[in-house]
Amino acid sequence: MMGTLEMESEIVTTTKKGIEILLTESKKVENNSNNVEIDSVMKDDVAVAIESLSIVDTIPEYLYDNDSSSSDDIIHETKNEVSSIGKNQIVTATIKDPKTIMSQIKNLECLFTWYIKPNNENNLILLIQNKYGEYNLNIQSSEFTLERYIGNLIISYELFHKNEPELAQFKLLAIQDWLENLDKGTDEFYLSINTGLHHVVKATFIHMLYITNLTEECKWILNDVVLYSHLNIKSKATINAIRGAILTEYGANNMIYLKRACSNAKRACELDPTTSHWFYIYSLALTAIRQFFHKSTPNICEINAINQACMLSNGKNALFNYQQLSLCRYDTVRNYNRDNNKNQQHEKCVSVVK
Repeated sequence: MMGTLEMESEIVTTTKKGIEILLTESKKVENNSNNVEIDSVMKDDVAVAIESLSIVDTIPEYLYDNDSSSSDDIIHETKNEVSSIGKNQIVTATIKDPKTIMSQIKNLECLFTWYIKPNNENNLILLIQNKYGEYNLNIQSSEFTLERYIGNLIISYELFHKNEPELAQFKLLAIQDWLENLDKGTDEFYLSINTGLHHVVKATFIHMLYITNLTEECKWILNDVVLYSHLNIKSKATINAIRGAILTEYGANNMIYLKRACSNAKRACELDPTTSHWFYIYSLALTAIRQFFHKSTPNICEINAINQACMLSNGKNALFNYQQLSLCRYDTVRNYNRDNNKNQQHEKCVSVVK
């Protein structure tokens, strides 16, 4: 029992230090951004509301009504997901003004509010590590890639649901530190989407703190994060694209996730039709659905999406080019077989006439 208390105390201390660093650095980012900050009155309301949070042995209700399009099956999955954390880690809100606090939490976008069930059947952490490799997951790198961001975010989420909250929070703090270093750089693509990326990381951190009853720290971050409703179109497109990409990773055996992935990726393209990466993510989601049904021939939407990505990137992105080449190969084989069948049919007709 004493060991458990000491470990929890260490986690709290470590997390507090990490959050203090995160908040100090993030202020620099906010001062240079064009985003609308949370109204001071709203901040006061949130502070009062969160101070009254308490532990009860139930499941957080805010997890179940964030997505109006979710089905009962999805809600059931989410209940199982949260329950897997362990009884002693479950927290819910007992507050004087539930509408205020819930409106804040429900307006956050992250894996917790996307109804993503942790992958307990397969070791998703190992799958991600094998898929991307050590180099492509290295967040000490000065190069930003969406694969690096998404891969590490999934690893953090999976660690949390494997009862490793400290490691999960360390991973998130490492991601945040990486983003803050990139904020000082000159990568135009990253700088155009960094607000959306920061939102997802902070929102994920808030939910981890909330569930593990680190309510004071949760309040600090919640008062600092820019709400989704206050983000500009570019940032909203970024979050939709990230959601689509993550759902695609989780959707290998889940058609519900893949349909959502396509919907979110398509929405990102509609919101921000000049960013090539969103069309690439959309194409990957469509490819995943096709493979789910064991179909070899890509459809026109799948091909158009990757063609648009390649066009917007002027053919300079190797990943886009590889996806386009893969789809063209399937399309070429299909056309060859179709033409070959036509020739065979023609020969049969000639033979009959003779």
